Amino acid sequence: MALDFPDSPVDGQIYPTTPTQTGVQFIYNNTVGVWQLLGKAFNFPAMGASGGTEATSGGYKYHTFTASGSLTVSTGGYCDVLIIAGGGGQGTSSRGGTGGGAGGLVLGYNAVISAGSYTVTVGAGGAYQSTGGDSSIFSATADGGGPGSSGVTGDADGGSGGGGGGSRSGFHGVSTQTDQTIGGVTATGYGNRGGDTDQGGSWGQTQAGGGGAGSLSVFGTTQSSLSTGGSGLVLTEWADATSTGHFGVYASGGSGGGETNTISGAPIGGGGVGGVRNAYDGTNGIVNTGGGGGGHAYYTGTANNTGGSGIVIVRYQV
Repeated sequence: MALDFPDSPVDGQIYPTTPTQTGVQFIYNNTVGVWQLLGKAFNFPAMGASGGTEATSGGYKYHTFTASGSLTVSTGGYCDVLIIAGGGGQGTSSRGGTGGGAGGLVLGYNAVISAGSYTVTVGAGGAYQSTGGDSSIFSATADGGGPGSSGVTGDADGGSGGGGGGSRSGFHGVSTQTDQTIGGVTATGYGNRGGDTDQGGSWGQTQAGGGGAGSLSVFGTTQSSLSTGGSGLVLTEWADATSTGHFGVYASGGSGGGETNTISGAPIGGGGVGGVRNAYDGTNGIVNTGGGGGGHAYYTGTANNTGGSGIVIVRYQV
């Protein structure tokens, strides 16, 4: 059942004027820029469903999918949807590993879903130099994270782009994630480009990190500070209710590896840590966060760090 929200709404605007069209009414909240549920008619029952790992918290029932499966909607109704793709694997360059981009993230509120069985796809984390797998539900798709680029060439685009490598300034993966339509409403797509290798320091000694759902990669300014992957998106309520995410955050990019004096931190949200010559070889993205893989260390690095797998969560009021 499609919903055609008015263009350029004002704060407090109600749609539709009467609930006879859809059985529900929404009010526009200008502070957060979304239409929120105002109320439901007597003939429009609360959604009911089964599938995934089920939990109830804060007045919502959550269905969490950490692997592909199906959601059976026994009673149609409204719901909120979170879709995160698998993160990209690390790339490699002449002087260290480039960080993988986070999986694309799609977040939608107040989607109206009819009764039926729906396929849920949870994307795998990308292998070494590979794009993460797409995640999907309700015909909406989150794009897999781009791999870290390999040298001065290579396809590093994805939900969030992979980090640039080699000596080519301005080379990085870009975000392919777009907004999606779920149950008649627009779900926002989140993703950012990866970092550039030549934004600071010695080009051959520090490789760029991948983009995250919250920001692009932050590049180190000297050889002793690596390129940290882009930040993830903070969704504490979802994470706490389902015991998922990484400190309440999802989909951060993997940090770049290289030759540095200290181990770089990884952003909150599941992205892997970048490697350090003669000290540390980096880490994979964390499973079911969509985090990108961290780049391996320069010269002594041997790891082929992978991205973290994705996740799909559906919730509705109870």
